[in-house]
Amino acid sequence: MIMRRLFHILIVLAVAVAFFWLLPPFRVVRTNRGTEHRPPGTFNAAEFVERFWTNQLLPAVPRAVAADELVALLRTDPAAARQKFGRSLGLSQTCNFFLRGTGTVVSASDTEVLLTVTPSATAPEVALQAGLIFGNAVRDGTGLIDVNDYPNSQDFNAISAELNRLIEQRVVPQLRAGAKPGARIRFAGCAELGSDAVNLFPLRVVPVFVEIE
Repeated sequence: MIMRRLFHILIVLAVAVAFFWLLPPFRVVRTNRGTEHRPPGTFNAAEFVERFWTNQLLPAVPRAVAADELVALLRTDPAAARQKFGRSLGLSQTCNFFLRGTGTVVSASDTEVLLTVTPSATAPEVALQAGLIFGNAVRDGTGLIDVNDYPNSQDFNAISAELNRLIEQRVVPQLRAGAKPGARIRFAGCAELGSDAVNLFPLRVVPVFVEIE
């Protein structure tokens, strides 16, 4: 009698195990699906910047403000210069400028090339950056890239990093090679100014184009 009852219990347990194996009451689901690999179509900053550099940035150089005009207005009325030629991102107090011009090399170092851009200048007015490039001056200074097009802040910041890298590779070596005192340099680039009007000169410019005359 006991053996028969034990046999029935084992049969019930076997049926229950088979049922829950085939139809489990819950399922474990991985919640990090999609984070291990970047999905197709993910923003590629390097490819974007390459196209932007060739198709938009360099063709826009002739539309940049003349460096001597900007320097003259910054010297006499910085607020007017910011309003007329500057660009600010959102509510930022930082103002960015896109400028072009020709200057005479006063001195050069591993980090910057100092220029005068107005005929009567006796002290450097522009400092072309010739070392490692940091910041968002080029991304924000041209007015060609709209922050609203990049809701992902990582993508927007990656644009700056790639632009700076491209400048270090393509522009800085040429600038260093030709930056001899007395040399004349045609240039275009972007400058970034904070909210104060102190120590404006020499205006620090991240170059996007240089040509030794």
